[in-house]
Amino acid sequence: MTAMRFCLSWSATAALALFLLLYSCAVPQKMWPQKDMAASEIAGAANAPTVLLAARSSEFKVALVERLGSMMAAENIRLKIVGVEDLKTVNGEQYDAVLVISTCLAWGFDEEVRSFIERHPNHDNMIFFTTSAAGDWMPDKEELSYDAISSASELSDVESAARNIMSSVHSAVRRSYP
Repeated sequence: MTAMRFCLSWSATAALALFLLLYSCAVPQKMWPQKDMAASEIAGAANAPTVLLAARSSEFKVALVERLGSMMAAENIRLKIVGVEDLKTVNGEQYDAVLVISTCLAWGFDEEVRSFIERHPNHDNMIFFTTSAAGDWMPDKEELSYDAISSASELSDVESAARNIMSSVHSAVRRSYP
């Protein structure tokens, strides 16, 4: 009887360990799903550079997207805003710059962002802004050429984050409009 209990206990422990090993990075994304930013557009001139911004929604991210929208409108940059879920159907090659604003969960990008990166072999026009608790998590770029910026989700940091992002947007647009 003791041997049988040990075997059942060991089996349950092994199954749990295997589950955690295979799915631990995705568990937080499944347990605490984030809402997406509402879709909208800021029009610019027909020949103006176009930036796609895909974002999750939070108080910080909404304030950041609003500030970026104001900055881009002032510079006559066309901006299309979508939720991160919409990246499943987006062709990043159609835009002069692609900016993705999401949260680090389980030390990585969420599934939709990771899938978007994998579907696009050219990352030169991509910028990934990731929020994390301390604001210091950076994605492992695995020799890819996208820009990565991180921040904590502090409302007092919106202006600084927007300036950093705009610097990367300018670089990406210059590559598209030499």
